[in-house]
Amino acid sequence: MKQYSRSLSTGLFIQIENKYTYAQNIIFPLSDLRAIYNACNSGETVVLMIDGMSEQSPSISYKIFVQFFTDVINAIEKLNPQAFIFKLTVNEDLSCEWCDFHRTSSN
Repeated sequence: MKQYSRSLSTGLFIQIENKYTYAQNIIFPLSDLRAIYNACNSGETVVLMIDGMSEQSPSISYKIFVQFFTDVINAIEKLNPQAFIFKLTVNEDLSCEWCDFHRTSSN
């Protein structure tokens, strides 16, 4: 299994176990998740773009993605229970951009 060189003792990581194709199983930090976009199948599937996996991008059903996304947010909250703003921009063509989060001020 390909594994990130940093210690897995701190931070958020994602593990992809591939039982379908020849691609390696992988563990990577959440920060390596670069983009998430809809596949061309009426939004039933989303594709994950991950640093270091340019040859093959994994795809998952939208339903599983929603659960995955919820689990990631819950894990972030448990690791660092401060207030953050996550910015999602909906463009005029209905495409979306997910921006980096910003910690809110404590005032």
